[in-house]
Amino acid sequence: MAGYYGNIKRKLLRDTMSEVTGIIRIRKFRKMYITMPEYLYITKKKKNEPARDIIKRNLKQMKKATTKNIKKKGRKAFEKYLNR
Repeated sequence: MAGYYGNIKRKLLRDTMSEVTGIIRIRKFRKMYITMPEYLYITKKKKNEPARDIIKRNLKQMKKATTKNIKKKGRKAFEKYLNR
C-alpha cells in the first residue's frame, strides 16, 4: 500500500507541474522519460507526426510572428499571438 500512495503523490506532482510550467513528462521506455510542452504533445497525438516536425513548424510561425507583429502592430499583438 505504501507504494500506491507514493504513486498518487507523484502523479499529482506531475499534473501540477504541467499546469504551472506547461511541460509534461512522457514515458517512452521502462525508465526513460522525455519532457515536452503540453501543446506539442496534444498536436502530436492528433496528427501522429514526429515531434521534431511540429517543433520546426511552430518555430517558423514564432519567427514570422515576432518580426512582423512587433514591427507592424507592436508588443500587444505579439503577446496576443502567444496567448491564443
